Order: sequence, then C-alpha cells, then structure tokens
Amino acid sequence: MAYSYTRRHLKALSEASNSGGNNGDGGGGGGSSQQNDSINHCENWNPNQIVYNKMEQIIEKMQDEQNGVPVRTVKSFMSKIPSVFNGSDLIAWMMRELDLEDQQEALHLANLMASHGYFFPIDDHVLW
Repeated sequence: MAYSYTRRHLKALSEASNSGGNNGDGGGGGGSSQQNDSINHCENWNPNQIVYNKMEQIIEKMQDEQNGVPVRTVKSFMSKIPSVFNGSDLIAWMMRELDLEDQQEALHLANLMASHGYFFPIDDHVLW
C-alpha cells in the first residue's frame, strides 16, 4: 500500500507552543503580565499537543531529502500523484531512524500517524 503526505498547519501549532512566557516588554515590572500570559497559555493548551508535536517532528524527519523516506511521483493512467511512498519503506525507515526494535511498534506508530491525517493511503492505483 502506498501513502501520500498532507501538509498540516505547523505555523498555528508553533505559535501555540511559543506564545507563553515572553510578552516582549523587556522585563521591567511586567511580572504579573508575564504570569497572566503563562496562565492563559496553560488554559488554551491541548493535552494532546505534546503527542502532536512529536508526530510532526517525525514527519519533518520523514521529509528530509537525504535521510527521509524515499518519495516518488506515481503516474497513473490519466494523472500523476506526487509525494508517494511505500508502507514497507516507511516501516523500515521508522525502525532505522527512530531506533524501534519491534516491527509491530513501527506499524502501530505509522497507523497512529495516518489516523491523525499526517498521511493517507492510496489504494486504487497500481504502484511501482
């Protein structure tokens, strides 16, 4: 089975993770303002945000041109599908680059990432 990448809203996530603590007032007497920003940041923090950030770090590593998962453009009868990779290439890459010892663990992680929409299966094409 082959998969294709989707682009996530990395900018919104990075802004959410970087918004707390620094309000740019230079420090002098703004302690309560910084504390309020920190409290507001904690109230808006999604408990799954840590997991999402880690998955997005893995996606960034996967997209590396030198050490990432091998990506191809697949030509179908009437169309081209860009950014396609094979599931076995993904599992082998995860085991090698993420130091996973068990193939089942890599498969579980790949399924988790696919269920969150970071990539999706392409079933209706004959690939390679």
